[in-house]
Amino acid sequence: MIKSRSGDECVVALCDQWFIDYGNDEWKKDARRVLQQLNVFSDDTRQNFEGVFDWLHEHACSRSYGLGTKLPWDKQYLIESLSDSTIYMAYDTVAHLLQQQDSFDGKKIGSANINPSEMTIDIWDYIFFVDRPYSSLKTNISKETLDRLRNEFQYWYPIDLRSSGKDLIPNHLTYSLYNHVAIWPNQEENRWPKAFRANGHLFLNGEKMSKSTGNFMTLIEAVERFSADGMRLTLADAGDSIEDANFDEKNAEAQLLRLYTFIQWAKEVVAMSSSYTTNQSDAQESTDGNKSKNYFDRVFQSEINRSIKLTQEAYDNMLYKEVLKHGFFQLQKSRDNYRELCSETEQLNIPLLKHFIEIQALILSPICPHICDYVYQLLYPNKSIMEAGWPAAGEIDQSLIDSCEYLLDTVHDFRTRSKKFKDHNKATIYVAANYPQWQTFIINELKNIYQENSSFPDTKTLASHFTNLKGIDAKYIKKTMPFVSYCQTLVNEANNNINILDRHLTFNEYEILNDNQQYIQRELKLNELHIIKTDDAVNINNSEDITPGKPLIQFSV
Repeated sequence: MIKSRSGDECVVALCDQWFIDYGNDEWKKDARRVLQQLNVFSDDTRQNFEGVFDWLHEHACSRSYGLGTKLPWDKQYLIESLSDSTIYMAYDTVAHLLQQQDSFDGKKIGSANINPSEMTIDIWDYIFFVDRPYSSLKTNISKETLDRLRNEFQYWYPIDLRSSGKDLIPNHLTYSLYNHVAIWPNQEENRWPKAFRANGHLFLNGEKMSKSTGNFMTLIEAVERFSADGMRLTLADAGDSIEDANFDEKNAEAQLLRLYTFIQWAKEVVAMSSSYTTNQSDAQESTDGNKSKNYFDRVFQSEINRSIKLTQEAYDNMLYKEVLKHGFFQLQKSRDNYRELCSETEQLNIPLLKHFIEIQALILSPICPHICDYVYQLLYPNKSIMEAGWPAAGEIDQSLIDSCEYLLDTVHDFRTRSKKFKDHNKATIYVAANYPQWQTFIINELKNIYQENSSFPDTKTLASHFTNLKGIDAKYIKKTMPFVSYCQTLVNEANNNINILDRHLTFNEYEILNDNQQYIQRELKLNELHIIKTDDAVNINNSEDITPGKPLIQFSV
């Protein structure tokens, strides 16, 4: 009932109406089975569907005017659009045989040579249900022709993927689940939809698009300003989930610049490679794990392989923002780190850079096909990227990647600390092989707590436990909870593996720093650098701050 502000009852219209009983318990139970096996790509989408099932009951399915199919049992009414098109994808499987491709109104008959008036309910039943015999039909359409339509339907159905807006979850998409199970009961393997992908709405520069406010942009305008590939890249980066995506014009301009920079750099590398042998054996040598590669080459190769793997997983899950995260932004960052790490004594591996360019072009090509094809032909003239296969990820050495990230982060921390000292040209780095005694005590306590409960309790409970615990020196009380939080993070990042606390580094910290001493000196502008294990040192200031993964540096003149 609708009431006005004055309290009067408002009646828009009082007329006869047909309803579909989506509240029927048995039907709803069956429809939930469809949802259970349906891939919806996100927990939020599944929760939205579940919420609709909770409140959905009767739905008015008819109207007396407009376009639509007439109700079979009451032809004075039309089926309203949300109820009428829930299995229209079944028609798509045979549409090319019933109407010509350029006949959007269906007036031009297709290759099956069947008039629309001949497509009775019995004929559709024969196409959709394999147990319907041809002998039961009263038609002039040959069995061969109808079998052709039936085979097309059986080949293409069920729906592998249905993409739609999130606003259709409370109605059209949910009705589709109901109607599929009603028409094809107990046929989850070959008739029920496999996946629904619900998208949010698209905002422009953080605001809803509206002609009245002038905040809108047509596709033609966007392509003219940002190019087709720039547009596609920005849209892919705008958002993946059911949340509303945002097309930001400043971001689009930045993406264009990234693409242009990549193209220009690729040209430079190809030009540089002219002085190198580029036959197949040399190219193979650049990508195989061989002894000629230095530490930075092997790190870069592992990062490339990791990007291939993670990008493939993101494509499989239709998470295009994740695709760009792993297959463009992080991969470009890995390239930048490699260029930074290689000094005059550690020259860039040109064949490896060409391998990077090829991989970058291949895994970005579904989003930026035109630019990637252009870059690919810089490597392979007159050969389109469309002829190339998808790259296979090679070996991923995670310890190598971890060690390089540690090196970069540590040098960045040292560089920040060095700004506090003037005129320094020497430094000593102290590296701990083991945790100090007070931290070892906390780790053992955490392991006992975790093993008893199969998880960590909340922060308040942990704080209470360690505050009243004997065995921790008073001078470490303020450092206790930050270290507890640090240990929890390590365990969480290791997929709840409590044993990571025994030795959380996957590499030899001292060796990584020692082997890359020249790089550290170059970055910190030092004339002299010493790297010492805490076990071999005496009288270290702030020695309790040195832990595995957190070395201490002391500057001097």
